[in-house]
Parts: sequence; C-alpha cells; structure tokens
Amino acid sequence: RVVEAVSHAIGLANVSTQHGRAEEIRDRKFDVAVSRAVAPLKELWSWARPLLRKPGHAEPRITGLICLKGGDLSAEIAASGCRPRILEIAEIFPLDYFREKYLLQVPL
Repeated sequence: RVVEAVSHAIGLANVSTQHGRAEEIRDRKFDVAVSRAVAPLKELWSWARPLLRKPGHAEPRITGLICLKGGDLSAEIAASGCRPRILEIAEIFPLDYFREKYLLQVPL
C-alpha cells in the first residue's frame, strides 16, 4: 500500500503492485519485490527470488529484492547467504528516527 501511495504521489505510471503473500502470486514476474519488516533476509530472499524476472542487458536498473530493515543486521545478512547493497536511511533523512534503519537491495 505504501508503494502504491508513493508511486501515485510522484507520478510513476509503470508500477504494478500486489499486496499479499508471496506464495499466493502465480504467473507473474516482477522487476522488484519490496518488503517492510516481514521476516529475516534469508526467508525474504527465498520468497522473492522466484517472483523476479531476470534483468535485461539493454538498460541498467535496480532489480531484485528491496527491503526495509533495522538494527544490527550483520548476523542476519551472514545467515542469508546474500550480499545486499546497504543504504543507511539516515544518510538521506538525517533524523534520529532513521538511525539504525536501512534499505537492503539484493540484486538478482
């Protein structure tokens, strides 16, 4: 729902969203799966990966899993077997609320 609201607010026309459980999604592939505070990264990746289409070579773009996480993520990332890109949200929004909150992007 947040993705729908944000994409609508900034005028993105090429966004399709589906709110639901990953295992309920059939016969659809996505460029990006977005998650917020759902499960450990290892589980998120196992649910998201089958839903992602392989990126094309024509244009570079962000693909894969993007998730919002908080706290010390070192053990969770190590257990996941993933090598996510990590963005500290406080670097974009320098407020105390965003300290120790991160966006993780796991490319396909």
